[in-house]
Amino acid sequence: MDKTKLSEQNTFVFDSVDIDLIHLKFALPPEKRIQAMLNTRNFLINTIRARLKQRFPELSQREINIKLFEEIEFAKQIEARPKPVS
Repeated sequence: MDKTKLSEQNTFVFDSVDIDLIHLKFALPPEKRIQAMLNTRNFLINTIRARLKQRFPELSQREINIKLFEEIEFAKQIEARPKPVS
């Protein structure tokens, strides 16, 4: 996978943080917070997998999963937050 090409295609702009939602999540018991995190993870993985299937219909499920893991590994290399200006 061409990592340069992938990074050029995906430019994201994130909305601001919803402080009220964060407070509501902290009020949940730990097991419900973990379940919400797992549900979100499953949603994201399935969304990426569906996009890859649509983009590469000729690939097998195994090859789609390999591409999925490649994208996850690539995303790990991207800094989540910009560095503060000093």
